[in-house]
Amino acid sequence: MAQRMVSEWWLGTSKTLLKSSQDALVKNLVRHKMVPTAAGGLNGIDSGLVRDRKETIVMAHGFGSGLGFFYSNIDPLLASDKVSRVLLFDWLGMGGSDRPPTKASPRIPLIPCCDSRFSTTQAVDFFIDSFEAWVKAQKLDNFTLVAHSLGGYAAARYALKYPGRLNNLILASPVGFPTHPTDSLNRSELDSVGLKLIDTLWSKNVTPQQLVRMMGSSRGKRSVISILGRRLQGSLTERDKEFLGEYLYHITVAPASGEYAMNSLLKPIKTPNSIGVYAREPLLDLMTTGCLPNTDLKVLFGDHDWMRPSGNELAAREVAKRLGGSVSILRNAGHHLYMDNSEDFHREILSCC
Repeated sequence: MAQRMVSEWWLGTSKTLLKSSQDALVKNLVRHKMVPTAAGGLNGIDSGLVRDRKETIVMAHGFGSGLGFFYSNIDPLLASDKVSRVLLFDWLGMGGSDRPPTKASPRIPLIPCCDSRFSTTQAVDFFIDSFEAWVKAQKLDNFTLVAHSLGGYAAARYALKYPGRLNNLILASPVGFPTHPTDSLNRSELDSVGLKLIDTLWSKNVTPQQLVRMMGSSRGKRSVISILGRRLQGSLTERDKEFLGEYLYHITVAPASGEYAMNSLLKPIKTPNSIGVYAREPLLDLMTTGCLPNTDLKVLFGDHDWMRPSGNELAAREVAKRLGGSVSILRNAGHHLYMDNSEDFHREILSCC
């Protein structure tokens, strides 16, 4: 208790402040509740039932993010006569959800470049089994799941483990499709101090959130808001930047938990000509051998999305072709395409409903 109080003082944060900053973004939504699961409570927001016999949409955030990042997408989706209900949730260990301790989790043996606090299977199940418990608690069946970035990878794994749950799986700028390049370099072959530093930090599971926590409240908050402004330049008003920056800071410095799973799901790989982050278990292998019964797949990227290189888009197109799905490129959009070009983002979602 004392340690937590000292941490909250140093970081200028608390669970109450986190929820307050979240509510400032999504204040127009109807219900806000924590749903208990065996592993911990999942924070979620529900628009409530608007129209019967229409599509239910669930939106899942990416790494280091939270449900509040979808604040500008809810009203336009509900305004459509195709949608009855929109739900947002935070993955276990992220956002406003419970953050169970993970430092004592089993470690996988040292492998080239990286080590991890979870096995890949443990990391996947950490997220998707608690999400399935949340789905059951919400009494959801045959819904559309829209998921961003690392959340897209987790959503795809969910669809494979729990087939038949989804009408549509929409992956927005997802990570993790391509297989590993055959000409990857070993650690001893890394040719710069910067790459060796990245490899060392990754192998020690040092997360971006840990670095912000070390800065304290004033410097940490300025850093988070500055990074947010650069990544979403032109997509936010000054007012929205203030609200979203406050929210992002609090979910960033909350107790470390789910962030440690990134190392177990992804690994940086350097080749003689490129560097990228790859899934330890690529979706190209999993989704072309798995089964998605009665589920339509759509993959979205921005036209200047950093997730497109390293074979990610090509692998996504191969998976979509084999499963009868589609890949769309949104104009004037980067990785955060749901903000950069929300109009086309909504159009792509509604075209599936």
